[in-house]
Amino acid sequence: MSYYLHNVEMPFCGKNICFREIKNEEQIAISKANLAMPLDNNEPILYNSFLKKIIFQCVENQEVLKELNIIEYILYATKLRMVCFGSNLELEQNLEESNDKQEFKKIKINIDLQNFIKNLYEASKHINSTIVNFKDVEIILDWPNHKDQDYFLNIKKTNSIVSSLFYFIKTVKIKDKIINMWGFTDKEREDIFDSFSVSIRTKIQNEISKALQILSSQNLFGVKQLNDYRFSFYNTIYLDILRLFYSFNLKEIYREYYALASKQISPAYINDITAIERKLYLSIMQEEKSPHNDKNTPSGESSLEDLAREFGDQLPN
Repeated sequence: MSYYLHNVEMPFCGKNICFREIKNEEQIAISKANLAMPLDNNEPILYNSFLKKIIFQCVENQEVLKELNIIEYILYATKLRMVCFGSNLELEQNLEESNDKQEFKKIKINIDLQNFIKNLYEASKHINSTIVNFKDVEIILDWPNHKDQDYFLNIKKTNSIVSSLFYFIKTVKIKDKIINMWGFTDKEREDIFDSFSVSIRTKIQNEISKALQILSSQNLFGVKQLNDYRFSFYNTIYLDILRLFYSFNLKEIYREYYALASKQISPAYINDITAIERKLYLSIMQEEKSPHNDKNTPSGESSLEDLAREFGDQLPN
């Protein structure tokens, strides 16, 4: 049984997402996808579809997902990563020494994901409920719906702001009639957009261009070494960011499986628990191996059984 103990409110649609943690089996699947699916040719679309499927299946109220734009999808995915694997991400970068030997030294870069969420929201909020008025027509702009990602990730076609403007329109109100653009096909939305006058289309383009410029001008990581890693809808950069956030050491995960298996915990059981629970089991094993461990401390099997009961489970034989 899954328990959805966490929640986050989306800033643009105002919906509340209840979600559970990623299970070990799902973490391994993401790790394998990172190795098997390079972000070139058509692979960005395949990789995004795979990653999104796992990220979204952690959500209890699936109907809410229809309302998310791409920015909210990234905000939720980052929040999920923080809850499951921590809010700090450490990277290593080779820095060339200032000498003639062409030597490199490794420097560590620390990324605060909470800071990333704050910066992304601040950089993206300028389009929130932006309204373009013309006589009796009212057009509300928003970031594209997450379902439109395939268009922006199709790097084989030359995407431009002009050809994608209709993706940024959420609703159109003509007198008392409200049209939800997200409920139409791409062709239908494009035809509706083309029916607008030149002056309306120009106003829309100006508003969207301004919002995109603000978004792409910000250092979302707050780290100078990543200053050139700027957000854009017209390449795979935001998918690169999510891939970075969901990169794991697959060899280390299997090593931890092996360690737990030595305590007669079956891989099938480990698959169904979370990374935090896996780490807790391992920490108890380390405590029992410690030379400072009290002789009266329960045996490894007993301690692990006690921990399993804390999670409402029983260890398999």
